[in-house]
Amino acid sequence: MNPFFQHLRVRLTLLMMWLALPSAVVLVIITLTERETAIDHAFEHSISIANNLTVSQSKVIDNTKSFLAAIAKVPEITNSTSERCSDFLRGVMKYNDMYTNLVVPAADGELRCSALPIMTQVNLSDRPYIQQAISEKVFTVGQYQIDRLTGVPSTNFAYPVIGNSGDVKALVVAVISLDWWSQSLRELNLPEKSIVYMLDANSNILASLPANNPQLVNQIENTLGELSFYATEPNTKIVTTEDNEIRVFITRSLVAGEDQQSLSITVGIPITNELNVINTKTQLIAFFVAIFVIVILVIAYHEMDKSVLAPVRTLLGLIKSLHRGEAIPDIKPKGSIEFVELQKSFLEMANVRLSVEQQLKNSQYQLLKSEERLIQHIEHTPLACISWDKNLICTGWNKSAVNTFGYTEREALGKSALELIVPDEQKFAFQSQFMELFANKQSIYGLFQNISKAGRQLTCEWNSTAILDENGEVESITSLIQDSTEQKLMEEKLTLAASVFSNAREGIIIADASGVIRDVNKTFVHVTGYSREEAIGQTPAILRSGKHPDEFYKEMWDAISKKGYWFGEVWNKNKEGKIYPQLLNISAVYGGSGQIKSYVALFTDITKIKENEKKLEHIALYDVLTELPNRSLLSTKLDHALEHCKQYSKTLAVLFLDLDGFKSINDKHGHDVGDKVLVALSKRMQRELRGDDIIARYGGDEFVIVLSDLARLEDYIFVVERLLNAASEPVSIGPIIAKVSVSIGITFYPQDTVDDSGQMIRHADQAMYIAKQQGKNGYHIFDVSTEDAMKLRAANIQQIAQGLSRKEFVLHYQPKVNMKTGEVIGAEALIRWHHPVRGLLPPGSFLPEVENQNICMDIGEFVVTEALKQIDIWQQSGINLQVSVNVSALELQQIDFAEKLEQHLSRYPAVSSSLLQLEVLETSALGDLRNAA
Repeated sequence: MNPFFQHLRVRLTLLMMWLALPSAVVLVIITLTERETAIDHAFEHSISIANNLTVSQSKVIDNTKSFLAAIAKVPEITNSTSERCSDFLRGVMKYNDMYTNLVVPAADGELRCSALPIMTQVNLSDRPYIQQAISEKVFTVGQYQIDRLTGVPSTNFAYPVIGNSGDVKALVVAVISLDWWSQSLRELNLPEKSIVYMLDANSNILASLPANNPQLVNQIENTLGELSFYATEPNTKIVTTEDNEIRVFITRSLVAGEDQQSLSITVGIPITNELNVINTKTQLIAFFVAIFVIVILVIAYHEMDKSVLAPVRTLLGLIKSLHRGEAIPDIKPKGSIEFVELQKSFLEMANVRLSVEQQLKNSQYQLLKSEERLIQHIEHTPLACISWDKNLICTGWNKSAVNTFGYTEREALGKSALELIVPDEQKFAFQSQFMELFANKQSIYGLFQNISKAGRQLTCEWNSTAILDENGEVESITSLIQDSTEQKLMEEKLTLAASVFSNAREGIIIADASGVIRDVNKTFVHVTGYSREEAIGQTPAILRSGKHPDEFYKEMWDAISKKGYWFGEVWNKNKEGKIYPQLLNISAVYGGSGQIKSYVALFTDITKIKENEKKLEHIALYDVLTELPNRSLLSTKLDHALEHCKQYSKTLAVLFLDLDGFKSINDKHGHDVGDKVLVALSKRMQRELRGDDIIARYGGDEFVIVLSDLARLEDYIFVVERLLNAASEPVSIGPIIAKVSVSIGITFYPQDTVDDSGQMIRHADQAMYIAKQQGKNGYHIFDVSTEDAMKLRAANIQQIAQGLSRKEFVLHYQPKVNMKTGEVIGAEALIRWHHPVRGLLPPGSFLPEVENQNICMDIGEFVVTEALKQIDIWQQSGINLQVSVNVSALELQQIDFAEKLEQHLSRYPAVSSSLLQLEVLETSALGDLRNAA
């Protein structure tokens, strides 16, 4: 290095210059940035002017398009052959001075009419814009041309006249003189020295500003591709023209059509003056920045010599005197505070030197004593302390290491740590961490799985420190090991318990022995609305709903005191006052002395479960359509009513109602109308009853009504007649007027001696059929003492026989499932009757009528035959299922029962007899066991 640059004076001078340089650079950057910003503002202003100009010129074209589209629809234009067409165009052009002429050529290009006189035949079919307007039926823009009628340079615009057939009938053409367009540019309020020119698709100049300087325009057009500095937008450039004027040139499209029919405008806005102002300001700022830097350097150099260089020279003289053994002169320190202190320190250094040497000897002695104490501390510390060399060979092993790992000092010294206490799966990680310690030469902490001499797995915390030699290289390692196996197990248990507490789906309350809440989980906050802070310190009494008496809570706490827990449903109230059901489990937590230490309560909000129970109960007991009680609830209510009548000697009437003519409404208007008729009639009949009376939908168009506690028979009949009148009134469903009547069967208790609700309903049902046979829209009272029952049973048996002959009976198959495995192990055949009037009937509505009758054997043969046929069909499909059928005692008592059964089986030879299982009806009694088959 050049000795010149090694002088302190030179280096400090350079340092001052370097310190001043960033400030100068920042000022220059700020100046240049302001210049760029000013240029951008001028540029954006120019673009704004150009865009406004583009909009105004585009509006001329848009107005022309709208103007031509409007006149293309008037009759004078659509009938362009008439003389009125030219008159109309002349009249229109008086109010539109921008147009040189308006003409209407036919689809073949022949000029039909014009605002100016047509002196000679003119055809425009060769013009591209005419061809495009005809072929594409769109508004088109022409290129630069000499108009054939006016003889002036112009740009023409065409709009098609569409005939009724959708073809182009003619065209409306507007002629705009290029002189007019140039004149309109001159009238614009543009900045001085602005340049504007319009081009067609072939770059022909249609109009320009200034109009008398086409050479300048041509020069600009040739130069636009060469310069583009500061131009960040497309079709925008900055150009210095031949007149030494800097302009921003912006090119915008005025209209774009298909092919080559387009117009564009280029605007040049001068920015020379703005740039000159900006450059002048920039130069002025640069000058002041240079003056500022020079002044700063002069001041800094003077202060540097006074505060730094002079004290350094003085100090250098003192050092030389000390080196030569000369007496150090008594001088007055000069310079900055730091140099003054430096000089004082140097003067004191000689006197302190001997003192320091003595102190060094004392320190060495204390160090030896400290090492002895450290050795004693390591030997008796509760932490295992192990020393290693660079190869992880054990060189030190204290008593705690013996207790932790089980190896004696003799067994451990000279052995590798990897062999002694590190399991195979941890060796790589253990060795990697110690290699890192060798590299960074500092202390490291690690948690490792270790193994004792006895094979016990340990979790140990290792704090290892590198011991460095005089060269700063690692010569050994000392490790302090804490056995934290039990601690980690406890931490894992606590972490798991905390996670369960926080994330449990049940709300959890932890209270102390006095019942004060000490903690709650997130679910508690979500369900009750109380925050954790609001709940802590309160008692669970804040949740009481008031629906339970004090005895309820007393019994709850008595159970907890005796058994240690309580489980059940309670109604509680949340913060908003809403009462809701809970499933609550409270457990007592006992301390070591056997006393209750705290309570833990787990609860679940079962509001949705309760709501679902209510919905299921309603679905099970009420008809979905009419919301009247169904058969199940009717049976229960009727049983209660009969029990009440027996106990208090009251009377009761069961009415079985069947609508007359309802099936025709369903067939004619559909089930939707039929359902609405049923709902309307059920509401009517409800209005005719008292609050204690029972009305239920029995099925289809059948209803059952239970009347009770009326004094006389006439009172019951009065209600029946009101029901007849209510049912016979027309029902309006939109525009549909539905009219039905009702047939009612009646049986009375205690006149009807049966005490079974089902039997009473059947008697009323039988009486209803007699009412229908008597002409409908009436009622009939069931009388056991007459032949009503016998006649009705005979009629029913006859209908069943006819149903068998008409094949109205079918079998349904109910699967038998093994509840443990979920496997289908068989099916049970259940008979159903497709009654032509009453619909699909269950066996309980017709089998009691044929019990112990000969026809029941016909039904039995039908069931066996159909079951065997179905088994055969299933077997052909690869399905082997055992089917069970019910047989009556009367069938079994037939001598030829077995013979007939064999005949049925012989018709299906592929069906094994084991697949048909016979079950005796539970209601049957075998009266003749001797003749039973």
